Amino acid sequence: MNRAAAVALPVLQGSEEWREERQRGIGASDAAATVDLDPYSSRLERWAQKVGHVDPTPEMPWMRMGRLVEPLVAQLYEEETGRKVRRRRQMLQHPEYPFLRASLDRVTGRRIVEIKKARDGRGWGRSGSDEVPAHVLIQVQHQLLVTGYSIADVAALIAGDELRIYPIGADDVIQQRLMARELAFWDCVLTETPPTDIDGSDATRRYLTDRYPEDRGHQLIPDAELVDLVVQMRDARAWGTLAAVEQQRLENAVKARMADAALVEGPGWRITWKNSKPSLVTDWEAVARSLAPSGSLLIETVAAHTKTKTGSRRFLPTFKGEPDAANPDH
Repeated sequence: MNRAAAVALPVLQGSEEWREERQRGIGASDAAATVDLDPYSSRLERWAQKVGHVDPTPEMPWMRMGRLVEPLVAQLYEEETGRKVRRRRQMLQHPEYPFLRASLDRVTGRRIVEIKKARDGRGWGRSGSDEVPAHVLIQVQHQLLVTGYSIADVAALIAGDELRIYPIGADDVIQQRLMARELAFWDCVLTETPPTDIDGSDATRRYLTDRYPEDRGHQLIPDAELVDLVVQMRDARAWGTLAAVEQQRLENAVKARMADAALVEGPGWRITWKNSKPSLVTDWEAVARSLAPSGSLLIETVAAHTKTKTGSRRFLPTFKGEPDAANPDH
């Protein structure tokens, strides 16, 4: 597909300007969330970050580790393929849709090299295939869409010691569908209209907790839609309680049969019931008391390092016929 080249923005990866520009568009790391395929974030959470309602996700330890091993994986890729790679430090944007952006790990000619680190091989096929996790596939197709390149290699370090290389070709069908979803997502950002879907993901729970950290003390008058949602939640809780009771009964029955056995296996299943590793537990209060020359000094020290923390909001639905969690005596 012949088209104009991607536009290189005058910002370097990792700079403050680069981080600001990431907020002004959809990057490759955002793409999977816009189509509900990101295992770490939801479309709603990513929208809230783009419009500034919540802070961007901070760098997690596994993200930092992946960034640190990039040079090593790039070197292994060069040794395996014989292709020399280089950094493409500038952010790229689509020539027609400037809010579609990509920051590439490495390139070799007109071939993208996306570097990944995986704890294990789950979701990853054999080296040389195109079997990568769905969110990685979407990320790469977004990069190909922005750059106009026809192919990318995903260089994945599996379990810390195995390099696998997955060639991914540009797929017009996937890219057209992805672009349609990204256009709709960006329209939501520009109009500050939240995506209408509320899912059960932990990412959406995080967004709602961060977006509304404190109550304002007033009572909400429910409309018909809210009443319907509460009824659905009540019914789901009732079924969930029954399922949880039955699951616990079955778990107890299995444990009774296992007794002191550590492992039992069968066709298609495996159950372990093992002791975790012993750990050391330090009674720091006792340590402090032994070091403090007097009880009053200990009290003063504790007071100096004690501050009031705003209580977290507790979501506590109560239905007629259920025990009142706020008052166990009723």
